[in-house]
Amino acid sequence: MSNTLQDVSKEHADALTILSKTALDQEIARSEAAATQNAAIGTLLKSQPASACGCLPKVQACGYFCINASPCACGPGNIVVTAGPFGIGGRNVTFTGTGANFQPDAINLSSVYFSGQLPPAESLVGVQVRLHIEITPYSGTIYVYENFTPVGTLIALTQTARWQQGARNFSGDVYGYFYLS
Repeated sequence: MSNTLQDVSKEHADALTILSKTALDQEIARSEAAATQNAAIGTLLKSQPASACGCLPKVQACGYFCINASPCACGPGNIVVTAGPFGIGGRNVTFTGTGANFQPDAINLSSVYFSGQLPPAESLVGVQVRLHIEITPYSGTIYVYENFTPVGTLIALTQTARWQQGARNFSGDVYGYFYLS
């Protein structure tokens, strides 16, 4: 990716940070409510290993993601997600992950800026995380989970030509790793 983090204005980055904090708070509340309302979900969540990074203070995270999903008429297609340049609390990282696309449509978003709050890079590197991606023509959110624990949220800058050319209604999960770069 040829973009640099300086391509986004401070005002946009600040607005995305606020949206990210709100989205993460809502996702944590949803997870806690599900555990309270359904004993089986509560038991499942309690049986998971403790999150290595979910309890740590959040730091600013921002950078560029490529999200590509191909449909397949005979079964699930593939989702491939990469990120970089991407900064978490001043540390440069990359992300690579894959998943299965169970939706009939393809999506191809390249070099889309996401910003939000994540645990420090050192606690995420080498830990398998799940990205739950929700895309519409008007918004994009990536929820980051370690096991079943929501640990961060990233919001897309959607007022760009790249977004408007490639965004479709899409939701999917990708498993992968952050690496120091």
